Amino acid sequence: MDFKAKITLWLRHFWVKYRRVVLVIFLGWLIIFLINTILKNNRPDKALKSTYNPDVAIITDNSAPSRYQEKIKTAMDEYVKHCNNKEYEEAFALLTDDCKEYLFDNNIIMFQQYVDNLFKNRKIYNYQSFSNFDSHYIYDVTILDDIGATGTSGDYSTYTEKFTFVRQSDGNFKISTGDFIRKVTVNKQLEDNNMIVKLNSYYQSYNKVSYDITIINRTDKYLDIADGTMGAEITLNVNGDKRTATNLSNAEVVIRPGASDTFTLIFDKYFDDKKNATQINFNCVRLLENYDGTNADTATSADQYYSFNIGL
Repeated sequence: MDFKAKITLWLRHFWVKYRRVVLVIFLGWLIIFLINTILKNNRPDKALKSTYNPDVAIITDNSAPSRYQEKIKTAMDEYVKHCNNKEYEEAFALLTDDCKEYLFDNNIIMFQQYVDNLFKNRKIYNYQSFSNFDSHYIYDVTILDDIGATGTSGDYSTYTEKFTFVRQSDGNFKISTGDFIRKVTVNKQLEDNNMIVKLNSYYQSYNKVSYDITIINRTDKYLDIADGTMGAEITLNVNGDKRTATNLSNAEVVIRPGASDTFTLIFDKYFDDKKNATQINFNCVRLLENYDGTNADTATSADQYYSFNIGL
């Protein structure tokens, strides 16, 4: 018997003896192959799923009511469109009255300069809700070059500031830009024998508050409230935390005999910190016979030295 015949005979015997085992192995392999093919063709999408939601506030972890969100976006779309088109009056009309007064002194020419400086070429925007507090919806807004419309020369610019959206009586929203939020009229008056203090209003930005205060000197002496010679001359009491006025390092609050003057006092205070300012403190009121700005020790030379508190 030749070699080929021996191989053929061996294969026949092997198949007769082991054909069931071979069939089971083949069927198992076929099932595994089919399962792998099905899983491969139905592989789940591994793309990252974004949790980004521009209307969920980062700080207060809440959202503007859903019925407001589209109107807020519409106000922002319209504002950017008018600024891109240099339609200054239309864009200016979308600002709150308080914003027009505080940032632009109700002067559309100042607003035009602001727009021309920021919108030098066509812009688009991204926004993210930052804080929703006291019916004021604050967004971080990034203004950036519209590369799709203008292309890029490598000089790509972005600009970010806080925009506050305020609902109006007609249900639509107006905008306050430049981190500014609102003006609050106070018209409060306090006095003693030496002075009359009128707290007219305050302006709340996101991270600071500015008080406009008129002081009338009722005496024939210099009324020195802050001249930089002492620490913490004027403070704001916020739940027991006394915060020093931030704008007096190179300024003074001194009123001539019989005169009056209006001063702006600025303090650090976040709009949404839920802490109430309770007092403005004049901690070093001094009555002086003479004052020329060079007095080194006004506390010891003063005819009177005391503190005066303005309740808020």
